[in-house]
Amino acid sequence: MTLTMMNTHKAFKRLQRAGINDRQAEAMVDIFSALKQDNALSRADVMQAFQRQNQHIFSLSTQLKKTESCLRTDVDELKADVSVLKTDVAVLKTDVSVLKTDVAELKTDVSVLKTDVGSLKNDMRWVQRLLMIMTTTLLMATIKYVLA
Repeated sequence: MTLTMMNTHKAFKRLQRAGINDRQAEAMVDIFSALKQDNALSRADVMQAFQRQNQHIFSLSTQLKKTESCLRTDVDELKADVSVLKTDVAVLKTDVSVLKTDVAELKTDVSVLKTDVGSLKNDMRWVQRLLMIMTTTLLMATIKYVLA
């Protein structure tokens, strides 16, 4: 005898002991057992639900693997880009260092040129004075020659 049959028999006996006649007790047990069977999931329903869940899990797992693969590819590309940027930054640092050296040399050259220009101004003043003296001397000699 199955468990369901035993439970319906027990229910039938309890209803009889409660004073319900056999036909009413049998009808009540039939109604309740039919309701119970309608509400109970069949093994096939449960297996079908598990199969759908497993398919859904497999689908999600596949999507996760694809996403993970894409992310790994993106991370690898980013690493390569960062490596290129690091190289570019190193080159720029070298260029900046060279430019700083060039600017320092230019400052030195400008300083030397300023000194040279200062010296040339001083020399030009002397030349100007000498030319004035020579002009004055020639003018005096010319006047002396003309008047003599």
